[in-house]
Amino acid sequence: MRCLILEVTNVCPLQYASVISKLFISWFTPMIILCYKQTITKANLWNQEQDLKAEKNITGLQSLWKSEELRCAHRNFQHNVSYLKEYKGKEPSDEETSLLHENISNDDDHLKKAAVPSLTSCLIKLYGFEWLRSSLLYLLGCGATLLNPIILREIIHQVENVEERRTWKSVLLAVLFYVVSQMNCFCFQHSEQMMLRLALKVKTSLIGIIYHKCLKSSNSSKKDFTTGEILSLVSVDCQRIQDSFAFSQSLMSIWFIVAIGIYELWEPLGISLFGCVIAIITAAVTNVLFGKIRQNYFGDILALKGRRVKLFDEIVKGIKIIKMYAWEVFYTEKVSSIRTKEIEIIIKLIKVAAGEGVNNNITPFLTVVSLGRIQSFLLSEEIGASNVQHESELDCAVYMKKGFFKWDKKSDQNTLKGINAQFEEKKLIAVVGLVGSGKSSLLSSILGEMENAKGKVQVKGSMAYITQEAWIQNMTIKENILFGKQYDEKRYNMIIDCCCLKPDLKSLPSGDLTEIGERGINLSGGQKQRVNVARAVYADADIYLLDDPLSAVDAHVGKDLFHNVIGTNGLLKNKTRILVTHAVHLLPHVDRIVVMDNGQISEEGTFDELVAHNGPFAHFLKQHLVYEEQYDDDDDEQSELVNNRLESASDVITSDEEERHFREIKQRRSSIRRRSLTLERSKSLSSSLHHSAHILGDQGKLIQDEESQVGSVKISVFVTFIKAMGMTTIGPAFFLLFTSRALQVYSTFWITYWTSDSYLKNETLMQTDEYHNKQLYYLGTYGLFGCLQGLTLFLYGIFLFTGFANASSKLHQKMLLCIMHCPMSFFDTTPVGRIINRFSSDIDVIDERFRRYSDFFIGKLNSLVSIVIVIVIQTPLTFIAVVPVSVLFIILIRFYLPTSRQLKRIEAVTRSPIFIFFSETINGASIIRAYKSQNRFVYELYKRLDINSGFYFAANTAMGWIGVRIQSFGNLVVFAAALFAVLSENLSGADVGLSLSYAMQIMMTMNAVIQVLSFLQMDLISIERIEEFTHLEPEAEWINTKRPPEHWPDTGRLQFDDYSTRYRSGLDLVLNRIYFDIKGGEKIGVVGRTGAGKSSLTLSIFRLIEKSNGHIVIDGIKIDDIGLHDLRSKISILPQDPVIFSESLRENLDPKNEFSDEQIWKALECAHLKDYIANQNQCLETELGESGGNLSVGQRQLLCLARTLLHKRKILILDEATAAVDMETDELIQQTIRTQFAECTVLSIAHRINTIMDYDRILVMDQGCIAQYDTPSSLLKDKRGVFFSLAKEAELVHSSI
Repeated sequence: MRCLILEVTNVCPLQYASVISKLFISWFTPMIILCYKQTITKANLWNQEQDLKAEKNITGLQSLWKSEELRCAHRNFQHNVSYLKEYKGKEPSDEETSLLHENISNDDDHLKKAAVPSLTSCLIKLYGFEWLRSSLLYLLGCGATLLNPIILREIIHQVENVEERRTWKSVLLAVLFYVVSQMNCFCFQHSEQMMLRLALKVKTSLIGIIYHKCLKSSNSSKKDFTTGEILSLVSVDCQRIQDSFAFSQSLMSIWFIVAIGIYELWEPLGISLFGCVIAIITAAVTNVLFGKIRQNYFGDILALKGRRVKLFDEIVKGIKIIKMYAWEVFYTEKVSSIRTKEIEIIIKLIKVAAGEGVNNNITPFLTVVSLGRIQSFLLSEEIGASNVQHESELDCAVYMKKGFFKWDKKSDQNTLKGINAQFEEKKLIAVVGLVGSGKSSLLSSILGEMENAKGKVQVKGSMAYITQEAWIQNMTIKENILFGKQYDEKRYNMIIDCCCLKPDLKSLPSGDLTEIGERGINLSGGQKQRVNVARAVYADADIYLLDDPLSAVDAHVGKDLFHNVIGTNGLLKNKTRILVTHAVHLLPHVDRIVVMDNGQISEEGTFDELVAHNGPFAHFLKQHLVYEEQYDDDDDEQSELVNNRLESASDVITSDEEERHFREIKQRRSSIRRRSLTLERSKSLSSSLHHSAHILGDQGKLIQDEESQVGSVKISVFVTFIKAMGMTTIGPAFFLLFTSRALQVYSTFWITYWTSDSYLKNETLMQTDEYHNKQLYYLGTYGLFGCLQGLTLFLYGIFLFTGFANASSKLHQKMLLCIMHCPMSFFDTTPVGRIINRFSSDIDVIDERFRRYSDFFIGKLNSLVSIVIVIVIQTPLTFIAVVPVSVLFIILIRFYLPTSRQLKRIEAVTRSPIFIFFSETINGASIIRAYKSQNRFVYELYKRLDINSGFYFAANTAMGWIGVRIQSFGNLVVFAAALFAVLSENLSGADVGLSLSYAMQIMMTMNAVIQVLSFLQMDLISIERIEEFTHLEPEAEWINTKRPPEHWPDTGRLQFDDYSTRYRSGLDLVLNRIYFDIKGGEKIGVVGRTGAGKSSLTLSIFRLIEKSNGHIVIDGIKIDDIGLHDLRSKISILPQDPVIFSESLRENLDPKNEFSDEQIWKALECAHLKDYIANQNQCLETELGESGGNLSVGQRQLLCLARTLLHKRKILILDEATAAVDMETDELIQQTIRTQFAECTVLSIAHRINTIMDYDRILVMDQGCIAQYDTPSSLLKDKRGVFFSLAKEAELVHSSI
């Protein structure tokens, strides 16, 4: 969705807070009060604190990473040169030196990389001192903690010494006890705040450096790192690294505490202490061994998460096709199978953690695995900086000499070979050739997108790039056109007019401020391309690379675009234009033509020169000449002249036999030719905007802002999670926990019994058997309690964590099923990034963080209860003090929790735009690079990161705010107890020691409980967000009790009976009382103006929108009586936009493995792809790349045609299937449809009218109703009819006809 970036000018209060305010975090109190009083929005938060700004941190890490890469490159170069000198006894040649500079091994296995850049090293250099500072502060807090027992011992001594009781020294000790406790509070809380800040910086800088890499990644790197996998790095790995850093200061302090502890215990234990030391060393070694096992498990889990997110990302992007083919169950099972493997490894990890007993100390292992994954991506191939040289003194616009180019640096095969070309300035150069000849690759080589294996490319000036598949951002039309440029109203309006966009904007509710949906879902192919062209024109570049932009628009709109924009009199007449095109009728109007054939320039020259040459260009004309008849326009003298020149070309290039063949074809089409028209000009200026008009919100906004819940987390969220865990795990887990705590409490009393045994106190009996037996009895029983406690804790961990894993698995599956059952309207209005956020970040929180914090919370809460029980039993009067303290704590917590909830909810909401932006950037990286807009996009990321991290920082600060207050309040209670103890005359030293020890334990445990509760409160928001996505409104049942016959439909009769529908309840009807009958086997074309309801027919047949009235009947069965899958699986569809998954060709054609190789090859042959696929090394197992990136646009649509042929049904729907392809591909598709679907019922929403002029009947739609329904010839006779008026408005027929 479009992120409405909040430009806040409020300065963070921390920047002008006093020392005392910073110490007590009082500067944050106004936010706590505000959150308690009202529901806050993004506008209520200040600007991000300067030190946490994304730009500062990302720039720092990026600079260090570049230095690290240069250092390693130099070291590798020196290493390899040394090898050549030592083992080959010679100096390296110039070629070898060049290869070594690029870290290429030159086919010598001995030339290894001596060094690999280390991301960890960069982070240490950037943040090492800050981590050390926080750790030292934490160490100081630990020192204060260790001082408390010493001061307590002195207080006890003062109490036991009657003479020194109630002296100034006793009061001083009590004050000192408080000061040290408060020092502990400040050190711990601020150390934690510093580490949380550091963790946030690390996460921000890692996300930024990943984004920088996305802007430089080569095409070959996309094979290993797709959009989904990169989003997994950003959402899962970066978050885990942040979580790991958050409490990593304990890594240093633990050794300090152990050392001090050993020193303190040496005097009372003596030589027996060595047993403790051995136990500590054993535990440390075991921790490392278990940690290594965990590290391997973490690697496997993160790899599976990456695969799952990648697959789900592609599913959401291709959901329309998945629904139309009724593949939801298959892809649900495919995602679930990955998730099942993920859960299996999580359960293995749980067992290791439960056995180890140190489940929370996983910091280094999480970090190592995630940093390794991110580092692998950062080391993937980049676009070579030397692929293109920019020369300001060049005497032409583009110069290419002996160029050999390939998409994959490691490939042995060059895509382009021996390219020699010189493109003059301010000229229009056409690039032509057959499908797959290398036309688009030639443009990519000029842009530097391809690997320059040999030769050179020089460019003079800036470039603008128009891709064949238009890249549109989820922004307004105006913002897409401006593309970061300053608004010039006069120039902007002129460009809008020349790009034929004015009629579109007039039909929209908010004009050019109408929001375009993600990936341009609410625009037709032609509209997206015209916005694309307008963006390029507005960029005012020196060189324009146009990759067949006219193929997606109607011939006459294309003629206008050519005349007004591209041609010799267009807006770009003084620019260098390199135009890839299949529009033969335009070629006489260009300055020069370059002919591509099999990756080479076969010939070049003017139109007349190439025609006279009778070479490959003549062959190209021969294939297109007849098809170009559709462009003949009787009243256009220029077009007549073009056709005459083409006829002359035909005479040159064809033999007598070929000429007779062409004449036969022309005669067969002659009746069509005179009335051949295309409806893009009149009916598709805003063809799919009719659809968006019915789903747009207020003020032209399609994607609504993500909403968050308000108030406390609902009880239903807890109930849902507990049910998902299952009572078979919760019941035993808590029974084992209570048993363990009971054993622990009783062990405490057992030691008391042991030490107070009067027989054992008598040292004269030490040599007796009974004395030894009693000692063994007490020791053995205590050991038994310890073993049972360990066993119950282990089993508790197994049961509890398995329950968490089960809950996570069930919630994921429930959310997945709910998403797959959602209607298309949900996907039209919900960005992919918002959905991916739930399936990546939120699921990972339940998988890992929520489980750990829940265990810690349950343990601490149980410890608190145990301590209270012991206190009440031993000193019942203490209970009087415990109750009011607990009440005050609860009041403080209730005051704090609204802040924590709201900040975390907004943080989660502002996280989604980051993922959306990543997805947009990855898909449009080549365009961003072409326009040199990398810096603008980077700064946009900075703004989004600052907004998100601002709320994360605020949520962390809120934890510090409550932590300081609770611990400070607790310290006052302990101080009061200490002061009372030293001033009292009736308490013994044992009573004072016991009461103060318990008071300290209660306060420390309560503080720990509150801190973990804060984290849990944040994590509960993730469960709340997941639970929200398990209650989305579903579409109808996939399968119901009423099933159609197995071979239904057998004739393909299609009837609309008084049918009406709307996109959503409360909106206007888009189809109103439709009646028509299509006989089995009939071929019906559908035409109409903008908003006529053509696309709604397709959506209605597939029940992507449901009826409001009437019925649709197929072969006697009402489609609303049967399940969606029984309906959709029985209809074939060839959509406008080709949807290709980053799997093998076989899996794209036959994901459910229903067809044999022979059937697949037959479909490929009919789709004119057999030869191409057969020439690939892996044939049917060829990887197609993300979104079919390894295929041309035409090949992708032909592949979708092969998919349709494989899943051939009695009814075929063509939804502007050739709107975004070139005319050559269009002809191939139409030819296949005529031959392979001859016996089928065909309903075609026409993009080019000539494709339906030989259909049986044409259905003319107007304002959601049927205006006309008759044969093409009859419709053209009715001069008052809509069909004739459409032709007349397009200036393609005369009133006299």
